[in-house]
Amino acid sequence: MDVIVQILRFIPGDSKVFPFIFAAWLAAFPGAVASQEVQRSPSAVVIGGRQLYLHRVEAGQTLYSIARAYEVTVEEIREMNGKADNALALGEILRVPFVEPYRPLDDSYYYHKSLPGETLYSLARQFGLRARQVSRDNPGRDEREALPPGTIVRLSLKQVDRAAVARAMQREEASRNAPPVELPEEPLPAPVEESLEGGARVSVLLPFGIGENKLPEWYEVIETDEEGRHPRDERWRLSPKSEPFLEFYGGVLLAVDSLKRAGNEIVLQALDTGQDASLPDLVADEVNRFAPHLIIGPVSADACARVAERLQRRDVPLVYPLERAGELEHFPNLVQVHGSAHALLDAMARWLAGQQGHILAIIPPDNGARGEEAELPDRTRRYLPDGGEDMTVFPWDGLNFTGLKELLRPGQENIILFPTLDEALASRLLPVLSAWAERFRVTVVGFPEWLKFTAVDEETFFKLNLTVFQTDHVDSESPAALAFAEKYRKYFRAEPSLMAYKGFDAAFFFISHLIAHRDRALEALSGVDATSSFTRFRFAPGLENSGFFRVNYAPSFEIKVTP
Repeated sequence: MDVIVQILRFIPGDSKVFPFIFAAWLAAFPGAVASQEVQRSPSAVVIGGRQLYLHRVEAGQTLYSIARAYEVTVEEIREMNGKADNALALGEILRVPFVEPYRPLDDSYYYHKSLPGETLYSLARQFGLRARQVSRDNPGRDEREALPPGTIVRLSLKQVDRAAVARAMQREEASRNAPPVELPEEPLPAPVEESLEGGARVSVLLPFGIGENKLPEWYEVIETDEEGRHPRDERWRLSPKSEPFLEFYGGVLLAVDSLKRAGNEIVLQALDTGQDASLPDLVADEVNRFAPHLIIGPVSADACARVAERLQRRDVPLVYPLERAGELEHFPNLVQVHGSAHALLDAMARWLAGQQGHILAIIPPDNGARGEEAELPDRTRRYLPDGGEDMTVFPWDGLNFTGLKELLRPGQENIILFPTLDEALASRLLPVLSAWAERFRVTVVGFPEWLKFTAVDEETFFKLNLTVFQTDHVDSESPAALAFAEKYRKYFRAEPSLMAYKGFDAAFFFISHLIAHRDRALEALSGVDATSSFTRFRFAPGLENSGFFRVNYAPSFEIKVTP
């Protein structure tokens, strides 16, 4: 899996773009900081009783690209050469640790280096093995999940198709001996300036998964139709895992473009955090060298923690842009765009306490209330007058609907809580409640996760007068959404997804805030109460967003949104 670095001054209007070109930008973009291919030293030497390689640094090489070529870590090279950072000089001689070379065969196994798109299941079929056996020899991996390119997979020689092994080894040998593509020589990247007057350096860390995509060569242009499709071009394949993060990045690029057109100087660095467990450490090294004023990402709690722990500057805002991650709260510079479950439940409970009507809490079976959502009835009771004595609690067994129906009050609003994220239970109860809504006045208070349920149709939500609380909401008919969609289509020739809107708002809001407050950006977040184009921001107090839209699916088939 590659870590791809971009430092670019991006103005979409300057580029001819074809659909989902983001992946190609990440792989090779004019003006990007590209690592020159590294040729390993052919032989090792012994110095001071230690076996090692001597490598001469050439133009365009970075410490990371050298470490990859020799299959060692950046830290090992830095330690062996007494380096405090990743800076290199042209012609510098580096000592590189010696490691045993990759051996494709031993007495028991053929060790296959996976190619993009391969899975344990596909390898089992290719080499005439049973998928169960391959999974047993390679524990910890889903047999149908794409392997990161370069993953070493053990294939038993007892039952393997020897002819298939011979063909695979021939391909590997041909690949190693293929002449490298000659690219124009680039100078070593210079250290980034310490400051940008009136502007910002921003790092974007996302799991683009570049290695999981089939991309054209840097010099190739893929022909597309008017809608930007290229279904028959074998040089291109976009991984479903990459697509949402490329769309998020597209939103980021449009936000940067808008800010640049307003006169702000912005330098953007994009890094692929990938799926490889070691990549967050390498990403952190590149971030430290870039010295950003703001970091957006990573999007997984594990990668975010590893990057945060290795940052040289702990006062740089680290924006966690997607989902909620309560386990990261101990990092003092972590900014959570999505509030915690605690903040969500508190917003729901406070709103419920202000409603007029009969509150009915339906407690799901034990297997349906697994998380913090189960605390909603007790949280609501604390805000209700008289300790919530008028709130009715019904422990539901998952089957009995008769006893539940008897608790609904005619002529009064029945405000129903069902604290579960279990789709099976929700799909069993909600349609029944929607049928009763023809006789009773019903308002159901639910969770944003419900909107992703495929077993409950949207019409049911309207019949239930469903109310949910969301950090972000896109009204596709609003002027802001229409303007964004038009610009997105113009530059990327594709329809924007929710991830694109999220990327735009996160980048526009936090970069604007950074430019306005500079070194006080973290401190100045506490107390912010603002509604952006598609996201509600409320940091009061601290760095966790507790802003929500109240989204009501009204029986009139209207969606009413209130900050």
